[in-house]
Amino acid sequence: MLILLKRITFKLFQPSILKQRDGNKSVFLIIKSKTEDKELKILENGSNANRTQHKFSFESREYEKMAVDRKPVSSCGESVEVATTERESYGNILLTVEETEKLPMDETMETVRIGSFEKVAVKMKEGFVRGENLVTYWENRMTGLTEIGDYAREVFNQDIYEVLIFDKRADDDHRRAAEWVTKSQKSVQSLHCEFKLKVDNDLDCILENFKYTEKLELLVKPSEHFCPIKMPNFQIETWYLWYSYWIKQHHLLAMDCKYIWLYDSELTTQDFNVFLKHWLAGGCSKLIELRVVVEQAIDYAAVLDGVEFTERGRDVERVYVDEERTPHTMKGGFDVKRSNVTATIVDRHPVMFWIIVW
Repeated sequence: MLILLKRITFKLFQPSILKQRDGNKSVFLIIKSKTEDKELKILENGSNANRTQHKFSFESREYEKMAVDRKPVSSCGESVEVATTERESYGNILLTVEETEKLPMDETMETVRIGSFEKVAVKMKEGFVRGENLVTYWENRMTGLTEIGDYAREVFNQDIYEVLIFDKRADDDHRRAAEWVTKSQKSVQSLHCEFKLKVDNDLDCILENFKYTEKLELLVKPSEHFCPIKMPNFQIETWYLWYSYWIKQHHLLAMDCKYIWLYDSELTTQDFNVFLKHWLAGGCSKLIELRVVVEQAIDYAAVLDGVEFTERGRDVERVYVDEERTPHTMKGGFDVKRSNVTATIVDRHPVMFWIIVW
């Protein structure tokens, strides 16, 4: 059965930051979609939420888990039953990937066909957050991930929306993931990376080889003097950078994004003054919100030097709703205008340069 959805997300990572019951690390995936305002997530655990049930085929025995009444797994057909829910949780895991060396030796395993692989050993197992998931065993786990990813694309007739990589088990995981995405669909809309960096070249590899088109989230710490070999793609909607001390003034001016969040930054008051004048002159035209967290207190008089502005008193309150739909009540600040667009510099945080474009 082919299910056509507006968007699917494929996330693959090694969740070292999440505790598993057996203490081991494994790579797993989540596939989800958005239809209108509701999230449709493939899952294998139970909840009392209202659901719409769908199926997709592994062309072998069915591993069916009744999501509502949590009946035991039964094999009775040629598909894996999944359900939809609005709940967002890492516990909603459909499949995990393990290597064959972890195959249980004291039990007989069922096998299924996944893509071009005829006999993939599988078993149902309690998940590390909640519920059960289908464990698949492969000689090479990255081969398993990419095969399942390709099969999901075929089943849903959709490109993968997002790739998420946590701690790598092998040094070339990120390279293989990038090669697979580029080969199978050229680009992904969103990329999230959060792992311990061994060499700066790994980060260069990600920035150069992953073709992300909407959102990049980097929680990866490079060396103190890291400088990307090539200018990263700053022409996207969202740039979220946790360790941003390598971002220089020319990088900031090149960011034509809607949302820019930079933490652990070494940008200066002078850099912010240059950026503000750049925006007033028509640069960074897509900007909606910019947050930059620095170590030294910001001198707002220097930031506004040479700029026409209107200072708002603390009695002036305005509500801003951010990208995550979180409301913020703004008191005071400095307004600057470009044509018919107003930007407010929020000065309530001494070490955070915060601009909101209304």
